[in-house]
Amino acid sequence: MGLMAHLNTLMGQLLQLIPRYVFEHVVDSHAGQGPQSRKFSHWSRLVAMLYAQWSGRKSLRDLVFSLNQQAHMLYHLGCTEVKRSTLGDADGQRPEAIFEETYNRLLERVYAEMARKQPVNPKIKILDSTTIDLCATVFP
Repeated sequence: MGLMAHLNTLMGQLLQLIPRYVFEHVVDSHAGQGPQSRKFSHWSRLVAMLYAQWSGRKSLRDLVFSLNQQAHMLYHLGCTEVKRSTLGDADGQRPEAIFEETYNRLLERVYAEMARKQPVNPKIKILDSTTIDLCATVFP
């Protein structure tokens, strides 16, 4: 049997934009806030939340089911299998500041890269594409 070539998934490619050592440093700086994780790491939570956003999952149950269908891929992303109660507890108890600081660090990198390529006043425009369901009887 021949060797199989390694094929990086789209999720793996997107996660490469977030240096793991930077994320772990942010987690360490918030170590005293919230309960410490034993089996479900902060990285696994980040991956689950990003997957939920990128794949348009509608509920925690939908997210966990979909992630665990790809359990063989989670290992390659540095994650473990996800349990709904564990993810729900993590979302309720762990500090959101970890995600906020990670976002700000990534934004700094984007600004630095843009300034290198376009040194005069680089600007980033963000478009919110969130859909809002409205009741047709209230909003015809």
